Amino acid sequence: MNLRVGVVNEDRGAELAGHRFHAGKEIINALRNNHRLGWQFVTKAKGMEGVRKGDYFATTVIPEDFSANLATIVRDRPKRAVIHYYENDKRNAIVPKITERGVSTLSA
Repeated sequence: MNLRVGVVNEDRGAELAGHRFHAGKEIINALRNNHRLGWQFVTKAKGMEGVRKGDYFATTVIPEDFSANLATIVRDRPKRAVIHYYENDKRNAIVPKITERGVSTLSA
């Protein structure tokens, strides 16, 4: 499929039970092997510009605290780890549904 979707990884990683992990890198590695959409691994500036200009149908941003928030799962009050999703719904009414489905790969 030739739907270009920007992917930004700003995750800084975290430590859990004495082990360092980087959930953002793991997601990027999984997407590199997933050919459902035309993933474009870019900086946040390029990803946001790509959505604004219509070069990308969407851009997802893995924030810098993504792994750190995941690591709070063992605490009494865990924080929600989120991935931000920005779409250009002006290009085509059906495309947001397709990209949303492809990007759902990130949360699976």
